[in-house]
Amino acid sequence: MHSRYKYVLIAFLIIVLLTTGLGLGEYLGLSIPGYLRLDRGLYNLFSPVVEFTAYLYNTITSYVFVIFNLNDIVSENRELTREVGRLQDRIHRLEASLQQNKRLEEFTDFLDAFKEFVDYEVTGALVIAKAPTNQEDILIINRGSKDGLEENMPVITYNGSLVGQISQVGVSTSQVIPVYNPRFAAGGIVERSRVLGLISGQTGQKKYNIMENIDPEADIEYGDHILTSGLSENYPKYLPVGRVVKVEEDNYGLTQKAEIQLYAGQYTLEEVLVITNF
Repeated sequence: MHSRYKYVLIAFLIIVLLTTGLGLGEYLGLSIPGYLRLDRGLYNLFSPVVEFTAYLYNTITSYVFVIFNLNDIVSENRELTREVGRLQDRIHRLEASLQQNKRLEEFTDFLDAFKEFVDYEVTGALVIAKAPTNQEDILIINRGSKDGLEENMPVITYNGSLVGQISQVGVSTSQVIPVYNPRFAAGGIVERSRVLGLISGQTGQKKYNIMENIDPEADIEYGDHILTSGLSENYPKYLPVGRVVKVEEDNYGLTQKAEIQLYAGQYTLEEVLVITNF
């Protein structure tokens, strides 16, 4: 056993002496026969050891760096996460502003064209807030008395569908009772058969109204389009209101009533038109 260690030690010393001698010879510029071949052999012999040693050193150094700088890394990561959140928020705000500007440009173009094809006057407005209560919803628009608005003026979507009616006017803002509000009421007519009835809102329903007081023998059916009748002074004739989705007897068969799917309930109602004269 001791002789084996002795041979290993002797071999190691020979390698060390050869390496030292070769290095000294290269430093002194001496020409040693077979130097390059021997140098390459020694390099190939020790190269894996050197590479493994370098890898082990780098790995240990990295772990030590992480351990001693963990708090700084965590703090930096939190700050980067917050910054990413702020940047994402700014991106969302910019995208929303761009979409709103695009809608407003299209809305302005539509408003100019709309005025040329109708026989009443309209003013464009933005829905700036919604004020829900226990039983009803109120829309707030950014137009008021300084813009010529008055109470009871009708409000429509950009394609002419009925949205509701102005209930209260301020200097620069107004409240709108939407068509789905329980307080809303308007005369309606079936476009196809000219049947008349009373349209009213339902509590808790933003997409459906009821058309009541319809003659029991009247011709009204699923799919019929309902318009304003124009029999009152509050609304012009033939504003689109909705489509019949259900018809049934009412008042023990003395009348009929129909459930109306509102056209206004299909829109986000971000921009509206106020009919100021008709």
